Amino acid sequence: MAGMEIDSPPQRVVSLSPRDRIVQRLAMHGIPEAYLHQFQLGLVALVRDKKFRINDIVSCILPTDLDVSDAQLLSDTEIVGVSGNFRIKALFDESIWWLQWLMFAGDPQESLSSLLQVTAGQRAVCGAVWGQNDLAYRCRTCEHDPTCAICVSCFQNGNHKDHDYNIMYTGGGCCDCGDETAWRKEGFCSKHKGIEEISPLPQKLANSIGPVLDSLLSGWKDRVMAVQHGQGRLADPDETCRKAADGLSASVIQMLLDFCDCSESLLGFLCRRMSACSGLLDILLKAERLLDKEVVKKLHELLLKLLGDPVFKYDFAKIFIRYYPINMKAMISESSDSVLQKYPMLSTFSVQIFTVPTLTVRLVTEVDLLSVLLGCLKDLFLSFVDVDGHIQVRKWENMSETTIRLIEDVRYVMSHQEVQAHIAHERPEISRAWIFLLKLVQGMDAQIRITGIISEEENENLFIPFFLGHYLGNVNALLIGALSVERYGGLGKMHGADNTDGQRHAKVGRVLQESSASQTCTLEALQHKETHDGESCSSLSSSVVWLISECLKAIECWLRTKIELLNHSFYDIASSSGSNVLAQRKKLYRGHKGTNTLRVNRTSVTRMDMDVEVSVSDDSNERFIGAATTSGVERDASVQNNSLQSTLENNGTCLEHCALDDSLMEVESSVELAVGSIFSLSYFPNINYDVSSQEISFHIHLHRLLSLLLRKALKVCFALGQSGKTDYTTSSGVSFKHEEYFRKLLAGVHPYGFSAFIMEHPLQLRVCCAQVRAGMWRKSGDTAILCSEWYRSIRWFEQGLESDLFLLQCCAALAPPDQFVQRVLERFDLSNYLSLNLADYNEFEAVLVLEMLTLIIHIVKERRFCGLSVEENLYRELVYRLSIGDATHSQVVNSLPRDLSRSDKLQNVLDVLAVYCNPSGMKQGKYSLRKAYWKDLDLYHPRWSSKDLQVAEERYFRFCKVSALNAQLPRWTPVIEPLTPISRIATSNIVLQIVRAVLFYAFFSKTSSISRAPDAVLITALHLISLALDICDAHQLLHIDDPLPILIYACEECNVGSTNAAVFWKNQSLLSLLVSLMRKFKEENDMHVETRQCNVYSLIEVLLKRFSKLSPNCMVELQRLAPDVVFDSQVNRSDQNLASTSDVDDRKAKARQRQAAILEKMRAEQSKFVASLSYNSIEQETYKQKEPFPDDVKEEAIRILMFIVEFFTIDVQSFDSPSGP
Repeated sequence: MAGMEIDSPPQRVVSLSPRDRIVQRLAMHGIPEAYLHQFQLGLVALVRDKKFRINDIVSCILPTDLDVSDAQLLSDTEIVGVSGNFRIKALFDESIWWLQWLMFAGDPQESLSSLLQVTAGQRAVCGAVWGQNDLAYRCRTCEHDPTCAICVSCFQNGNHKDHDYNIMYTGGGCCDCGDETAWRKEGFCSKHKGIEEISPLPQKLANSIGPVLDSLLSGWKDRVMAVQHGQGRLADPDETCRKAADGLSASVIQMLLDFCDCSESLLGFLCRRMSACSGLLDILLKAERLLDKEVVKKLHELLLKLLGDPVFKYDFAKIFIRYYPINMKAMISESSDSVLQKYPMLSTFSVQIFTVPTLTVRLVTEVDLLSVLLGCLKDLFLSFVDVDGHIQVRKWENMSETTIRLIEDVRYVMSHQEVQAHIAHERPEISRAWIFLLKLVQGMDAQIRITGIISEEENENLFIPFFLGHYLGNVNALLIGALSVERYGGLGKMHGADNTDGQRHAKVGRVLQESSASQTCTLEALQHKETHDGESCSSLSSSVVWLISECLKAIECWLRTKIELLNHSFYDIASSSGSNVLAQRKKLYRGHKGTNTLRVNRTSVTRMDMDVEVSVSDDSNERFIGAATTSGVERDASVQNNSLQSTLENNGTCLEHCALDDSLMEVESSVELAVGSIFSLSYFPNINYDVSSQEISFHIHLHRLLSLLLRKALKVCFALGQSGKTDYTTSSGVSFKHEEYFRKLLAGVHPYGFSAFIMEHPLQLRVCCAQVRAGMWRKSGDTAILCSEWYRSIRWFEQGLESDLFLLQCCAALAPPDQFVQRVLERFDLSNYLSLNLADYNEFEAVLVLEMLTLIIHIVKERRFCGLSVEENLYRELVYRLSIGDATHSQVVNSLPRDLSRSDKLQNVLDVLAVYCNPSGMKQGKYSLRKAYWKDLDLYHPRWSSKDLQVAEERYFRFCKVSALNAQLPRWTPVIEPLTPISRIATSNIVLQIVRAVLFYAFFSKTSSISRAPDAVLITALHLISLALDICDAHQLLHIDDPLPILIYACEECNVGSTNAAVFWKNQSLLSLLVSLMRKFKEENDMHVETRQCNVYSLIEVLLKRFSKLSPNCMVELQRLAPDVVFDSQVNRSDQNLASTSDVDDRKAKARQRQAAILEKMRAEQSKFVASLSYNSIEQETYKQKEPFPDDVKEEAIRILMFIVEFFTIDVQSFDSPSGP
């Protein structure tokens, strides 16, 4: 049987060549033999007379499935005597050659050569396609966005003198030279002039090519669609059908590439014909799943060349957006990034489309591009949410590249100002949709401390959530930047993309078309009525207020699944009964079980149970921001209970309103938070949480967005770096402008409720980092260490630690100072530190106390976003970097935060404070900090590591011959007005108690090695005292009568102490401890290795003198405790006064001496002048004939002259003295 099959192959297969097959098919369709004898020329003559037969002829010329099957059979059996021309490629190449004869009505090679000569030098866009790691040039002077680049040839043929450019390795894409939507026209090379400089294809040639090309494109589309239909069946598609599609596609694509390389006008003609072919672009976008990889690669090369035409790019982009969610859905179903690499259509073309400003605006308004992208991102996140509402990070990591690709596409779209204005003023639901997406990943990849068996599990992808946060932060910045974009006059209409040549030369979207695809609503429907009656808040945008409100709603929704409020009923403490507060624990809310609410939301990422207790503030300040309520102290029990119960119940729709459905979500008419919101609580609740035993996440994206919003609001209302005059108008030190500002900014929010809940998670992260540094997370492996290091690294610093620190500053400005510091003390688990028990020592405590004191200093003195201009921030960052060591220019730039590294003021500031050492030999040129600028070293920069800080201190001592710990004390500097209340933190009573405890442990501990306050902790506490005294100085300069707690209680004696030192401690105060420590360190020779060369005695002495100067009570107490210190201080002030008086007298005496010398010189010159007259003979005779001047006249003239000289040389200092010299 097998032998019979082999011996009987079809004879026609062996005898017919590709050309003969074409002739045979044409003859079978009735083409006269007379035409067929002339082959291509005969067909050209036939088509000239009978154009209506073009479609039939094109169909006959293209190989059939039977021809492909025969060619495949011959290729497989390798029959002797059969030429390779029978292979599939040869069949289609021959057919395409015949069709080109029909297109050009003659020899195609001659026609293309002639066309090439006519259009020589008229190239519009280069379009050279790159592969992986090809060389290209990026020119920041010429590019329209950072994704643009040009090839080496175009760069060398262009003029980029004095431009900011660099060489890069590509990962794909094409050259942008000649594309005005990507590259400035001045940066075009000599070979590419731009699309508007190209003349259209001659009409005669267009009429000849068009019909044949249209028929060919239609046949190509049908062949590829046949493969798609075959995939839709249960069985695999016919192999012959796939081979036919691959063969035809390869031949057509190669022909079109040749046309594109031949003539720019022919390329434009192809673009219009392909756009007009119904369904062709749709099937080509799906071709990567239907055709061979090599064919797809050539197809992408062709499409990249065609995208140089603006009209084609627009038509292609609309189809691309329809295909985007389909392709993304397929990727999600396979749950692997390998799909993105296998099917690179999205990654290849999204950057080509979404980075064109005018095109992107059209897509956003006409096809609702942003909703498509955000919907895909929502589907991706929700696909990894488990039944408990947690993101399954380990599974999501397999789709991390796809996620970042999606977020980058969103960033490309939102980077255009027109799009930002559209979002801010017409599509606020986009902002809400983005906030919902942030909530899905809020708190992901939570860590928990292991206290049992040491964990050996390592996660190689631990950094991926940090990368996600980085890219989300980029979009956050654009979303907030949109709030400052001026509203455009309207999105006008754009002409339809028809086939006219004149339209083709217009830039894509030059005139915009109004959207008919998306339902838009104006922000005015969302914004509450706002009056701008405050001077500092007159420019506060209602868009910012609304977005802050939405962000707070999302944070509350996220918190609702994690907190338990404990109901404490309050009796009326103002009544005569004087009843105490009765605490009754009652669980109010855990979620609506049995409803769809939690199933819709599915956003809880970590499990954290926080017990919230009511804490009545001792502060008499009754500030209210937002809704008018009464103080928690004055409310009766029923009102209090109703408020607590409504905290979660009144916002029952909070979860539902965040759900992102297909229409993204409906827009509410009110922006204010519900009255029962946890942020509207008028007291500062106690929240019980243990960082060392409960889950904690470094990825709190909603908090980072809120921080950015608050910074944006400050920039809108206040000029950074120029703090207004601090206005303490209330007894608590809070200015009216401060209250007015936050009342407008945080509508419906009370400062206590806001600060109590918002500060919690940023504070937890700082505590976690402190615990890691102390070694408490050693058993958890490297995970916690790496997370802590990445959290502090420069790459994520601005979107991580810096952002969280600013949020803590805002909370510190709003919270009661004592309760704020008490919360910090509790989170560090150091409440028992105030017990003054010398024996209660553990190995982790010292580091935790040091980190806590450092955090308090950071909160009070940090000015990165609330007091420094760009130049001042650059100045500070450069001193920080160069204090560690000399650095090259690239090292300096890489060490800066991203916003500062891009500043055009960087080089000027660098030249001022650093000396450049020129390169020599193999050594690179480096910048070295000038000696004069070591005085600006900031020992409390938030990014210091212990190693770098030690290096900087040693270098400081080497250059300045004094310890930095003595000379570079933290200072209170101007801060933006709404944040001036952070000064109350350093001067609060709780801080005084903490510092007093440190001094107690430092003095009464026998050795520093086992002390609860080693030298490093002591020095930091002394620095905190210095900062507090700085604030007291500023307080007095403003003539404020209210004394600060640190001065009030500095002399207070404490009667609670440890059993070991109770006798000594009973009579100890802050000042007495400082005096005792000063004498202790003086006796011990002051200098210790442990103190890093800090002279503690000198430091304390300076602090005591400042206490005596600031407070009369402190002066009296110090006269008793340390009269020598106070006496030295008074003597020094007297000596200074005497010295100043003596200096004035010396200056006056020297001025008189100068006056006398000038007068004497003038008398001498006068005498010489009179004497010279006697030597002139002519004038001598005249002189003799006249009477000489009388002596009294001469004396009078001299007296007048002396008076004039003395008048102009009078001592300036005499004007300051009523009595004169």
